Formats: sequence, structure tokens, C-alpha cells
Amino acid sequence: MARMRYVVTGGTGFIGRRVVSRILDRSEDAEVWVLVRRGSLARFERLAAEWGPRAKPLVGDLTAVDLGLADEAVAELGTVDHVVHCAAIYDITAARPSSGRPTWTAPAR
Repeated sequence: MARMRYVVTGGTGFIGRRVVSRILDRSEDAEVWVLVRRGSLARFERLAAEWGPRAKPLVGDLTAVDLGLADEAVAELGTVDHVVHCAAIYDITAARPSSGRPTWTAPAR
């Protein structure tokens, strides 16, 4: 049986990591690719130690064109069944335009 493939943005954050855990717990055929910035790979690795091999990093940037994904990453990812968008800037001191732009516009790209 083919795995159900998910992409989760913000998967290393407060809410996103719980979403990833829940997906993996509820469905044994789920494979979760977590969009993660290169600078957050260490955090992903710590979480992935608990999640297991069905959680995979997808190194990119939500604010970049085509999510900043390398062609090789897109080819390996293949067909995606579900996208769960949990990414957000959580700096409460950030001005609204800078805090909202990536999360409002990026998924439409």
C-alpha cells in the first residue's frame, strides 16, 4: 500500500510538532515531510528522534519562490496528498506587515 504523504509547514514549532506527532500516531501509513529552514535542522533532528523514520526534513524557506526547494528534494518528495500549514512568525514584537506576509502569501505561490 502506498503511504499517505503529508507536508507540514512549521512542523518544528509549538503547534506544528504536535500536528506531526498526531498524524504519525493516527496513521501507520503516513509519511510526513516537514518544511524546515536549514538553521532549524538541529531542532528537526531532535524531534525526529521521537517521530521515527516516517518524518523527513524538507529543507526550504516558506518566504522563497517555490519554497526554496532544490529540484532533488522535489523529485524525492513526489506526489503530496495533504499540506498542513502551521508556520507563523511568533515574535509578538514584530510589526504586522513583517509578521503576516510570509504566512499570508507563501502558500499561494
